[in-house]
Amino acid sequence: MVSRTWLWPGTPERVQLFAATAARQLREPALVTPALEQGWADQDTLQAMIDAFVAWGQHPDAFRAVLCPAALGWTAESGI
Repeated sequence: MVSRTWLWPGTPERVQLFAATAARQLREPALVTPALEQGWADQDTLQAMIDAFVAWGQHPDAFRAVLCPAALGWTAESGI
């Protein structure tokens, strides 16, 4: 069985909330420390991502849509 759900929290208020949340998460030590230590990003890149989220959240045409796929599987041994 396979299904999918679309979410489109695309009102300006919801987009701004998401952008602010994403920017805040990119400042959290729990994300920043491993990203820097593992070389996944440097501080300039993280700051550029924060700036991009903030700018996107303020853009009048900003929109957010989320695809939520799901799949259910089983094996012959499961008896289903």
